[in-house]
Amino acid sequence: MVTPTPSASTGGSLPSGITCEYKVVSDWGSSFQGQIVLKNNSTKTYNGWTLQFNYNSKITSLWGAQLSGQSGTKVTVKNPSWDATLAPGSSVTIYFIATLGSDKNTPVNYSFS
Repeated sequence: MVTPTPSASTGGSLPSGITCEYKVVSDWGSSFQGQIVLKNNSTKTYNGWTLQFNYNSKITSLWGAQLSGQSGTKVTVKNPSWDATLAPGSSVTIYFIATLGSDKNTPVNYSFS
């Protein structure tokens, strides 16, 4: 199996200073563990944030945040209940298990609020 190298945000509408980096952590053939690092490089504090993106694989479990929903390829993730604030200079690492969809390509069309 080929494991993609970490890739930066692709498409979408992330606010200035917000970045997302994705990589496959483990690959078991028909399923895999992915990781998205959401980083706030801005001077703004985000309270009660939501991250959305399009992804071709089905996420079956997620930790480090809350999986709010997945409809088709659109995934919605919200801040974890224990840490609603994304302060300047901080980051959140979101891990997930997914079943192989059409591929393990990078999530695209990120949006953040």
